[in-house]
Amino acid sequence: YDMAMQWLGHYTFNTDKRSQISTFIGLMKAKNHEDYVTAMRCVDMPPQNFAFSSNEGDIAITANGRWPIKFDQQGRVSQDGSNPRNTWKGFVPMEQVPQTKNPDAGFVTSANQRSTAKDYPYYYNGGFDDYRGRMINRILSRAVNYSVDSMMQMQNNTYSIKAEEALPLMLEAVGNQSEEMAQKILQDLRAWDYQFDKDEKAPAVFQKWYSWVYRTTFDEVYALRDSMDVLYPDSWRLIDLLENLPDHSIFDIQETVDNELAIDVIRTAWDSTLMDIGEEYNTEDFNWQKEKGTYIGHLGNIKPFGAYDVPIGGYHDAINAVQDDFGPSWRMIVQLGEKPRAWGVFPGGQSGNPGSKYYDNMILQWAQGQYNELFFMDGPDDDGQPKVFKMNFKSENIQN
Repeated sequence: YDMAMQWLGHYTFNTDKRSQISTFIGLMKAKNHEDYVTAMRCVDMPPQNFAFSSNEGDIAITANGRWPIKFDQQGRVSQDGSNPRNTWKGFVPMEQVPQTKNPDAGFVTSANQRSTAKDYPYYYNGGFDDYRGRMINRILSRAVNYSVDSMMQMQNNTYSIKAEEALPLMLEAVGNQSEEMAQKILQDLRAWDYQFDKDEKAPAVFQKWYSWVYRTTFDEVYALRDSMDVLYPDSWRLIDLLENLPDHSIFDIQETVDNELAIDVIRTAWDSTLMDIGEEYNTEDFNWQKEKGTYIGHLGNIKPFGAYDVPIGGYHDAINAVQDDFGPSWRMIVQLGEKPRAWGVFPGGQSGNPGSKYYDNMILQWAQGQYNELFFMDGPDDDGQPKVFKMNFKSENIQN
């Protein structure tokens, strides 16, 4: 109550209502980088990444759209709306929004990571992924050459930098254990390669343990959630505290009289993890697939029409960011040339009819990291692939 909001959606930058659609029509017709830049001038909001490549060898990416000019930290907390100082100071000039063409790295990436380096002159805030973009950049920077197969492997990569950075700190804190089950679990964790593969037990243990460490560390934040909306700290912040400030007061558990440190939180979280797992660890029912429980729901939330316990690995902080109920739905790889070739797959089918064999026929392909080569029609009479069905539209029935 009694609050106002300044939002890009309140602005009308283009008087032509077709401008947003015109962008994508322009991109579909684009022949070079200049056409790409021209097409994007119609897009004002929301800002989003447009990646570009051409068979002439050019690559580019632009975080295209209107970027409000804010003072440092503006927008993170509520402000006095009656004070003119708290209004935006215009918008970043289009030629200065984050963008690059033909960078020295030889590639561009977009995985919800921060778009700029620390020296970018304009402040902006938001939620950014801290791991997937780093992993993509790591793979591409180490590659000698790129191929369709290597791109398929990368899109299905389940390696987690978060686990790589957090788990050694956690293992060091618990040391060795005398109980046989605990020894076995620690042995598996120490041998783990940080891949969130579906049949592995270690990813399930790590996620349980890390979640307990997080909740126990930030118990003060969780205590507030019943009385107010709160923002939870990013994972990188917790890992930084574990490594560099292990005696920080944030590790003190509020419900105890002792003054806990990071090592105490990790050990307490370990005990809670062992209690959660119990004897189930030695059964076939304990693995990452079962723990994650990926399902693909029907758009209308009709449960019998969904797919449950999909046999797939992945992790929200890995490139293959499959979680319990969402993830990378459309995978596509394009090989440019005189005529493009492309491969793609998505977790569903070509038909929205649950009685059709094309309703969910690609879910298993998607889960197994397989692709279908896509068909580029040269025209309506191109019979290079059999047509399953077609739809005819009469021009007089199409509304302008």
